Amino acid sequence: SGTAGSHARSGGGPMSTELEPILVLSTDLPDPEATHRFGVELGRVLVSGDTLALIGPLGAGKTHLARGLAVGLEVDPDAWLTSPTFTLMAQFPCREGIFHHLDLYRLGHESALWELGFFDVLHAGGVVAVEWWDNFLDTLLPSTLVLRLDMIPQCPEARTLGIWTLPADGWEDRVKRLRALGLH
Repeated sequence: SGTAGSHARSGGGPMSTELEPILVLSTDLPDPEATHRFGVELGRVLVSGDTLALIGPLGAGKTHLARGLAVGLEVDPDAWLTSPTFTLMAQFPCREGIFHHLDLYRLGHESALWELGFFDVLHAGGVVAVEWWDNFLDTLLPSTLVLRLDMIPQCPEARTLGIWTLPADGWEDRVKRLRALGLH
């Protein structure tokens, strides 16, 4: 269960297709600032309609990554982005319409996703970043970019980041742009 591929295949949901999720990028991030910078660079290549699943254990840096995405998407810097753990969803104007930042950590049942308007948000346009989406694997869209942050035990500030997607889903050119920045 340590890879996004195994997470995305369980549960029989939309990611459980004949296409096997592939690891498209893997990198080490030495500190929270590096996680933020990666988010900025990724945010710069995102377009309206993109959905991202930010997964990993508690404290792995999902919110640092989301803050970077917000900067790359040109969210107003005065809009302080915190994890929407208690509000569940925050929305910010950005260069691609709206940046929807959701946190599903506290939701216990898929019915709560309907009450939240989660499925409407996924199809509303703008960019959607969802923390703890792995709690509801059956709802992953086939076009979702899955980003998994894991802690490195011997380096408390460092993280490993793996990015998975399905083949032929439109992310290839943008992943190449990230690789050109020296991110592998």
